[in-house]
Amino acid sequence: MNPNQFNYDPYEDVKADINEVEDFDDFVEKNNTGMDYYAILNVPKDATQEEIKNAYRKLCILYHPDKHSSDNNKIVAQKEFQKINKAYDILGNVKNKIIYDKYGEKGLDKNWDIGPLYKTPEQILEEFERQIKFKRELELEQILKSKGEIKLMFDATGKSQQPVLSPYTQQQPYHHPRYGYGYRPMPPPPPPQISRGLADILHLPKLHNSFILHSWQNDITPKDSLYITGQVFSHKNMNIVSVIGTLSHTISSSLVGEVSTCIGTQPYLQGRVIKNFSNDCFLTTTATMGAIRAPPTFTIVAGRQITPNYTGMITYNTGFYSIGRWGKKITPGDSSSVTLTLIRRKGQTNIQGSVTVGLMESHIRLSYIKNLTKHLRLKTHALFSTMSGSNIGVSVDKKITKLSRCGLGLNCSSTIGFSIQLKYYRLGQTITIPIIISHDLSINVLFWGSLIPLSAAYLIDQYILIPYHKNDLQRKINIIKTANSEVLAQRKKEAEDSIKLMAETIQKKIDIEKKNNGLIIIEALYGNAKLLKFKKLLYKQNKPNKSLSDEIIDVTIPLQSMVNKSQLHLGGYSKSSLIGFYDPCFGKEKVLRVVYSFQGRLHLIEVGENTPLFAPLRDHIINNSYELPEDLTL
Repeated sequence: MNPNQFNYDPYEDVKADINEVEDFDDFVEKNNTGMDYYAILNVPKDATQEEIKNAYRKLCILYHPDKHSSDNNKIVAQKEFQKINKAYDILGNVKNKIIYDKYGEKGLDKNWDIGPLYKTPEQILEEFERQIKFKRELELEQILKSKGEIKLMFDATGKSQQPVLSPYTQQQPYHHPRYGYGYRPMPPPPPPQISRGLADILHLPKLHNSFILHSWQNDITPKDSLYITGQVFSHKNMNIVSVIGTLSHTISSSLVGEVSTCIGTQPYLQGRVIKNFSNDCFLTTTATMGAIRAPPTFTIVAGRQITPNYTGMITYNTGFYSIGRWGKKITPGDSSSVTLTLIRRKGQTNIQGSVTVGLMESHIRLSYIKNLTKHLRLKTHALFSTMSGSNIGVSVDKKITKLSRCGLGLNCSSTIGFSIQLKYYRLGQTITIPIIISHDLSINVLFWGSLIPLSAAYLIDQYILIPYHKNDLQRKINIIKTANSEVLAQRKKEAEDSIKLMAETIQKKIDIEKKNNGLIIIEALYGNAKLLKFKKLLYKQNKPNKSLSDEIIDVTIPLQSMVNKSQLHLGGYSKSSLIGFYDPCFGKEKVLRVVYSFQGRLHLIEVGENTPLFAPLRDHIINNSYELPEDLTL
C-alpha cells in the first residue's frame, strides 16, 4: 500500500479554502482562540450523558490534583482539572449542551428565557431556534431600515433606433419640362464611408434610461410601521417622479392592513389586506384607485403550500372596468388577467413558473435559481409574451464580502437586443447597470458578447479578488494573533506542562499495550498541512539531530494517553483543544499524522483538523520497511 494514499486527503481542504472561501470572516472564525469542550473530554458530539460522565471520571483519575505528590505537578493538574470541570458543566447539562451545539461558546453568554414548558431536548432546541431567529430578524431589520436601488441602462451600440426618412419622401413634387409633374430624379449616390478604425467599433455608451428608488422604514409602535418610498424614472423626454407613503398596521397575528398613497406624475390611492389562514395558506387583496373618475382596480392573490417543497398561487387582476358612466370617459388602462404560479424550493434550488392569460397580453415566465457553492449563485429566466416578445437571460452573482455581492448577467430581448448586466448589492442597496451591446441578435454578437464579459469576470476574480482576499485574510490573522498572543503562548505552555505530567504515567500504558500486543503510538505529529506533506515518516528517527519546525509539534505522548484498551477514538472537533495539544500555526490548515503499531504491524493515518480518527483499522496498514525506535520490537 502506498503510504501517501488514504481515504481522506487533508490537503484538498487547503485548495478548497483558497478557491472557494469568499466569506473570509467565517474562515478566521474557524480558527478562534476558544476551547472545544468535546475535545477536552474527548467525546463525540452525539455522546450521551452517560458517555460524557464516564469520560469526565476517567480524566479526573489522571488530572485530579490529589493524585499528584509534587507541588509543580499539582499546579499543572489543577489548571487542567479546571478546564475539564468547565467542559463537564456545559456538556453534562442538557440545556447548556443544546445551546453550545447550536451557537457555540458565544451562545452561552446570552440570556435565554426558557420557561418550564419546554422539557424535552427537542422542545428546548425548537424554542432556542425561535428566539435566535427573532433576534436575527430584529438585527437585520435595524440594518435594512433604508433600502435603495439604482438602475442605469446604457446603449453602447452607437446606432439610433429611429427610422431614417428616404430621400424621396423629403423632396417636393418637381415639374419637368418633358416628363411633367411628379417626376423625381434618382438621388445622387451616397458618399463613400471612410473607415475610422477602432472608432467604428468602440462607442461611448449613452444613457438610455435611468431608475432610482429609495425607501425608509420607521416603526411608530410595535404594531404600526411607516414606509416612505421615492422613485424617479427617466427615458428620453419622459420623466416619472413619485413619492409613496405606506402605513402598515398589524391587526392580529394573522391579519395585516396597509394604506398607501402616491404623490407625483401618476398619483394613486391604495389599500391592502393580508390574511394568513394558517402557516401554509394566505390571501392578499389590494385595491388601487388612480382617479376619482374611474372605479378602483382589484388584485387578489391566494396562495397555499401544497407540499413541503411546492407552493401554488393564483392571482386575479380586474384591470380597468366601468360601472355605468363611472369610468367611461377615462382612457382604458390595464386589462383583466389571471395568473397561475408554481414555486418549488428544495435544498439550494428555487424554480418558479407562471402562466398569465389576459385580454390584451398573455405570457409565460420561468426562472431558475441555484446556489452552486456557498457563495456562488446561478440565475436564469425566460419570458415569452404575446405583446413584448421574448426575453431570455442568465446571470451569476458572487459573495465578495460578508455583506456584499456582485454579479454579471447576459440578456437577450426581442425588443432591446443583446445586453450585459453588472450588479452590485450591499446591505439593501442595489446598483444595476445594463449595457446594450447590439440591437440585432446574431451568432457573432451572442458569441463575442458572452465570451468577452465572462473572460473579463474570470480574470478579475482570479487575479484581483482572490489575491485581495488572501491578503485580507492574512491581515486579519495577524491582527488576531497579535491581540491573542498571550492566550496562544499560555496554551502552548499549558500543553507542554500537561505532556510532562502525562510522561510520568504514560509508560504504564505502553507496557500494558506491549503485553497485549496492542496499540502503541510510535510517532504523532500535528501542525501545518503543507509542511507535513513533505516530511518523512518517523521524522525524529530519520533526522534525530534536527528539530521540528515551529509549526509542527510532537503529540505522541498525549495520543498514547488517550488510548484505552487498544482503541483510539477522536471525534470531529478541533484537535488543537485536545489536552496536550495547542495550535502551532494559527489561521493555517492543520493535519494530524499518526504512526502506530498494532499486533506487530505498522500503521499510518493522516486526518484533517476536524476529521474523526478511529484506530486501529486495516486500511491504515503499511509495509515494515520503515526504521523503528530501538526500544520497540514488532
